[in-house]
Amino acid sequence: AKIPTEQRPKVLIGSFVRKPPTIVEKLLQTLAAQYAEATFDIHLILNYAPGEVQPSAEDFAAWRGRIKRFSYDVLDAPTGDYGEGPVTRNWSQGAFGRVASMKDSLIAKARTEGYDYLWLVDADVMCDPYTLQTLIDSEAQIVSAVYWTNWQLPREGDTTFVHAGPQVWQRGSYGMDSVFMNEHEFREKLIDRARLPVGGLGACTLIRRDALDKGVSFAHYRPLPLGPGGMAEGEDRHFCARAKSLHLKMIADAWSDVYHAYHPSQYDTLDDHVKALNVPHKDQASLGDLVSLTVEQLEPVIDAQGRMHTIQKQFVRGRYGALPLLPQLEEAVGSLQRRESKIVKIQFPVHYAVASLRGQMRLIRL
Repeated sequence: AKIPTEQRPKVLIGSFVRKPPTIVEKLLQTLAAQYAEATFDIHLILNYAPGEVQPSAEDFAAWRGRIKRFSYDVLDAPTGDYGEGPVTRNWSQGAFGRVASMKDSLIAKARTEGYDYLWLVDADVMCDPYTLQTLIDSEAQIVSAVYWTNWQLPREGDTTFVHAGPQVWQRGSYGMDSVFMNEHEFREKLIDRARLPVGGLGACTLIRRDALDKGVSFAHYRPLPLGPGGMAEGEDRHFCARAKSLHLKMIADAWSDVYHAYHPSQYDTLDDHVKALNVPHKDQASLGDLVSLTVEQLEPVIDAQGRMHTIQKQFVRGRYGALPLLPQLEEAVGSLQRRESKIVKIQFPVHYAVASLRGQMRLIRL
């Protein structure tokens, strides 16, 4: 029989832009450099107010020559409804509504033009070249790569230190704790590059086709169990509340390296950060390297009552040489090239934690 042609997902990468030309240049540089087993198009929505410095038509003409599938629209913004403050950004309700409308137009474009995924990346978010593939591999309906930001700059005379926070959270508008996990455990898992369910996310989000078709939107949503005013009214909060009401699972994936140039004072060092992001990953792991893999049991498990159970695929992250895996599996990891898979036959030891697997032989796909 003829082997079917490999199916490569089609991804729309979208961003609304109101940043200086140097930032837009770095954004496009990092998006164009994505190593993904997918075809992707990049579409920007330029949203500048009169008098603001923006990229020229010549700048974008050059990018059209470098990126085969690149396009953009222009939507003028009013003056005074958004700006960079001395400590953090100043948002108005009108600005939130306009951003929500632009993001929803990208959702409509992705659905109408038959994309398998929509990847929404804020204009000041710079991703390493493996981010898109990592998000696809996460196998989630909605998933965000994780970055950390000092949301507020220190004020003169401040006596307390404000730690950087992630752009994902567990509950409400930005609650870091929940009934399942307290704040320090949540932060620790993200620092350890875990993949875990969350109650809120944004700014670097991959949305799968089934979630797009189910009706996700950034439009104002009520009832919304968040506090009134401020960032609680941000479009990402409304998106997450609606996704939750649609029973769509949201995932934070902290594997990728992502830099958020949130404050203008960070722009001067952006070249160094983008250069660091573009350091190639190794093709094969050595002891001590961070590795990310999936472990999938290919045969069912039979419990003491004789019932058969299928074990869900597990996502494993950690240092090679100290992974929470059986020695046979960890040894096999060291023989794999990046993006390679392997089926391993292993025998579970008699002291294994799951009694029904003790002494059993099973096939595992890494």
